[in-house]
Amino acid sequence: MESPISCFVAAALTKEHRDLLAVLFAPPEVFQAFPNIPDFLVITNVRGPVKELEEIEEMIQTEYKVRMQDVIIKIWPRVLNSMTDYTTEIAKILVSEPSLQTLLKEDEKAARTAMLLLIERANIVEKTNALIWDIIRSEAKEHGLSMIRSLMGLIMISVLRYIRNKANLEIRFLDENLSRTISLLKKCDLVSHVLTVAVCPRCLNYVVAFATADLGIDKCPSCGKNMVVGELYCLSNDYAALKSSRKDLPYFIAKYILVRAVSSGFPVEEDKVEVNRYVKDVEIDVYIKDLRVGIECKIFSKVEPVDQATMRNWINNLCEKIDKYVSAGIKEMLVVTNVPTDQLASIHEALIDYIRKRNYRINVKVLGKEPDQLLEELDKLAKSLAKRRRCHMKREAEERARKLLGDLKLFKGASSHDQA
Repeated sequence: MESPISCFVAAALTKEHRDLLAVLFAPPEVFQAFPNIPDFLVITNVRGPVKELEEIEEMIQTEYKVRMQDVIIKIWPRVLNSMTDYTTEIAKILVSEPSLQTLLKEDEKAARTAMLLLIERANIVEKTNALIWDIIRSEAKEHGLSMIRSLMGLIMISVLRYIRNKANLEIRFLDENLSRTISLLKKCDLVSHVLTVAVCPRCLNYVVAFATADLGIDKCPSCGKNMVVGELYCLSNDYAALKSSRKDLPYFIAKYILVRAVSSGFPVEEDKVEVNRYVKDVEIDVYIKDLRVGIECKIFSKVEPVDQATMRNWINNLCEKIDKYVSAGIKEMLVVTNVPTDQLASIHEALIDYIRKRNYRINVKVLGKEPDQLLEELDKLAKSLAKRRRCHMKREAEERARKLLGDLKLFKGASSHDQA
């Protein structure tokens, strides 16, 4: 878990990159390319004259419909003539086979059987298929290229619309400047380029490319106008696994506390801050053993305020965990979540009220996705952990000094005895 999380720790240590931490608070559903493939996570971006996208789509759809209508108008006389020929042929077969006439006069099932036999005897299916393919061949020679171009344009617009909709959803959780977020993720090798789709709003020229590197397309190669460009990036396997299981935030918190504690000059073992640790019968997302602190992380899938029923169930679960925390001797619970800021106070009040009614001696804090507040609290925990480690090392040094003095006294006593 070292590689994907180190990028976020480094970003947290530099104020200008702290907005990258918003990725940690985005649920995996935001990045899922398809709902039925939960582990394939992507991030998208759209640039260029995006407002013209709908106009482009409407223009191409109209062009395609007009061409299809022209084709239908043109081939309709041929279809009518063919139907007349089929009717004449069926009539001849009926005259020559009285048994089929009898079936047609009986019940519905028998009449249906008769019609199927007539169609088979007249080879209507084969003739219809031949007619269709003949029409397709003739129209393809005359209008095929333009129709295919219109159809491909509609497909490209659909792909662009998908990328745009994904980007709009991501913006609600991440920074509005998705290009910057993606650039930072690329530097950390957490995303790789998969697809670029570009459509020109003037000449409807389009470019589509599957590539591992950005193509840097901005201008239309035909007319020079700015193109609408959609880009799709795939999250790295390691980070996608963490994000899918909602474990990226807990691992970040644990790693950040360790790094900050070590930066104070006192080594802290990694097992002092553990992820998914069981203490007695309670599972804790992040557990700081020396401080008896547990951190609970909850990432909701919706950006809107969480509905009352869902919030009530979650608070009840937290209250049950408080019971187990107290039973396990844990002194503090820190709750980190992505709910809107205006809901944090009500969560904290509900937990404090529960603690007060049961006369528990445990501290509870509730933090949102504001990076500065979260890091300030984590820095306090890191300092406390470093201080505890410093005191522990001091006691160890004093103990070694006492032992050394004791050994020295014994040595001196033995030397005096030998001299005597």
